[in-house]
Amino acid sequence: YHPQGINDNEVLNVLNTALLKSINADGNYYLSGTIVKGMYMIRVVMGQTHLEQVHADGLLALMRSSANSINDFKALR
Repeated sequence: YHPQGINDNEVLNVLNTALLKSINADGNYYLSGTIVKGMYMIRVVMGQTHLEQVHADGLLALMRSSANSINDFKALR
């Protein structure tokens, strides 16, 4: 997640950590995170046998709504 106008890696790492926690707290999906070259990344693995488009669409909608709810990123520091 990289909101327009935010280029501070520390702030981006905090935002992505908060986004991951928000998505996982929903309980319908479980994602994991990792750090690559100092940047926090959210990992999405879609390899379950019974996965359908509706599942991917649901995750994308949740990711978008969770990202939209993280508006005051300065308060997360």
